[in-house]
Amino acid sequence: GGLTTLEVLSEDTIIGSNPYKRVLSTTIYGFPGSVDTFTEMLYVFEENQVVYGFDRYYGGTLLYDFNAAIGDTLAMYFGGLSPYPFVVDSIGVIDINGSQLAFQDLRFKSYIEQEDWDKVRVVEGLGSINSHLFHSHTIIQPFDAPSYHFRCYNDQNIGLVNLSYNQVDCDYIEGVTSLVEPPYASIKIFPNPTD
Repeated sequence: GGLTTLEVLSEDTIIGSNPYKRVLSTTIYGFPGSVDTFTEMLYVFEENQVVYGFDRYYGGTLLYDFNAAIGDTLAMYFGGLSPYPFVVDSIGVIDINGSQLAFQDLRFKSYIEQEDWDKVRVVEGLGSINSHLFHSHTIIQPFDAPSYHFRCYNDQNIGLVNLSYNQVDCDYIEGVTSLVEPPYASIKIFPNPTD
């Protein structure tokens, strides 16, 4: 059991000539008797309803394209175990907390059964609802790999949205009863100075 949080930071950064938002990804996961955490910095850029991601492993990549029409094939690649192709099955508008947001239903080839297709919904401004199309640890297949379900979203325009199918708390981790922040150790580098 575990969760990943994505937090958009206030400072942008320039990659190429584009202003990318900095996104701090923090993953907390529990094993029997222990909890572990890893973090990484991700970057996202949106222009004309097309969203691009950037990470240190794969560089720039298409994440979402809300200009796509039904039947279009999207060459999205997001790191990890990324299926291909993504095909737009349907498009529309969904009301979330009074905001009208575009959505796309995409399908992609199954790794388990090559003749089968799996589906994912992507919502404008929020992202992928039932997978995690972003960083290098992403695996949305096969069945014995981690799966991601978008649980909560919060911003100043839309407010807090809980999208989990069983309405659990936003920070709930199954099987972990408590998390205590460990004290940060001071860092020393020897020799100082060095070359």
